[in-house]
Amino acid sequence: MCTVEHGINRYVLQFAKKVSRTIEDMTGIEFKVKENTIEEKAISFEKGMVVFLPFAGTVQGTCILILDEKVALRLIGVNSNLSKQEISDFRPDTADAIKEIMNIAIGQLLVQLETDFGDLSYSNAIVTFGNTYFPKVASGSIFIEGEPGSIKCVVSLNMVNLKIAKKLKSITEDLTVKSKQLYIDGLTSLYNRLYFDEIYSKKLYSYKESKHDISVLFIDIDFFKSFNDNYGHQVGDLVLIAVSKIIKDTIRTEDIPCRYGGDEIILILPETNLEEAKQAAERIKKAITKFKLNKYIKADSDLNITLSMGIAQFQKNDSPEILLSRVDAALYKAKTRGRNQIVISLP
Repeated sequence: MCTVEHGINRYVLQFAKKVSRTIEDMTGIEFKVKENTIEEKAISFEKGMVVFLPFAGTVQGTCILILDEKVALRLIGVNSNLSKQEISDFRPDTADAIKEIMNIAIGQLLVQLETDFGDLSYSNAIVTFGNTYFPKVASGSIFIEGEPGSIKCVVSLNMVNLKIAKKLKSITEDLTVKSKQLYIDGLTSLYNRLYFDEIYSKKLYSYKESKHDISVLFIDIDFFKSFNDNYGHQVGDLVLIAVSKIIKDTIRTEDIPCRYGGDEIILILPETNLEEAKQAAERIKKAITKFKLNKYIKADSDLNITLSMGIAQFQKNDSPEILLSRVDAALYKAKTRGRNQIVISLP
């Protein structure tokens, strides 16, 4: 993204070139950009005809044309030989030609500003006569010259809104990170029980309304307590971490794995029927058999990790509580039938 310090003179030059081309296209009067007059300096007071067009968004700013009397009169088609009284009787709101020049010239610059800073809102150009005072904000100016005089082209930018937007973005990103951390289990890096409790019912009902399949897979690490009792809690933690990583590496990105409690892990499987859920469970089971715990700890015999798993698909007459009860019952059957197996809860 551009900054005022590095970009304002570029905007001023672009604006001045567009103004000079627009004047020539509309009036046939040739104006040339005097690049040696470019200056980065806040303007505060100008007199004569001033045409300005403010814009606002993540940045605030104004494009300004300052015309000496002879140039202003020629561009609006008023004879400069008129008396002072006749000139003073001229009403600014009839300066349609000047406004049109500004409206056309500003178009290209605003496209560039929106590319650099984001969407901007703006209205039509305004014309004033007499003494005009401007707030001192970052500005750049340049002259274009022609017959019978010169026009000062100015772009002013106020970065306050952009700074606020950046700060808000930073706060939002920080809150997003903290929110994600709130829902992540510190040991396994799976989603935690809090996240499951918040998303479970919403996810089920959204799929029920769309009439798409959704299933739940409940996993328990067989004889997990023995790892803690025989080898210590560090080994128990290692088993949990290893199983969680294998599950995450095996499932799809749209699947939602949560540490439900202790050594229990529950997966929400969107767009998944019973058969597809069983296939997912078998892939996890196969991947677990390849993991060798003996590589990480010393033991007298081979230490294998096995899983008991229960599966249930959300049915039209289910509530989230009934589905959870069904999948929990399927898991219990897998454990009582000898563990290391998959049990499906049929409708």
